[in-house]
Amino acid sequence: MVNRDVVFAKINSIQRCLQRIKKVTELDPDSLKDLEEFYTTITLHYRLSD
Repeated sequence: MVNRDVVFAKINSIQRCLQRIKKVTELDPDSLKDLEEFYTTITLHYRLSD
């Protein structure tokens, strides 16, 4: 059986990542031209949030 606390923690982590993507890109597709910088920003944020 899946532990509810683990599920909620993972959901919260994903939500924080999505919020960070929204903040970094401002939902502008042109801002994704430098994917390496974007990837670095998101992975760093994800590592720090866990």
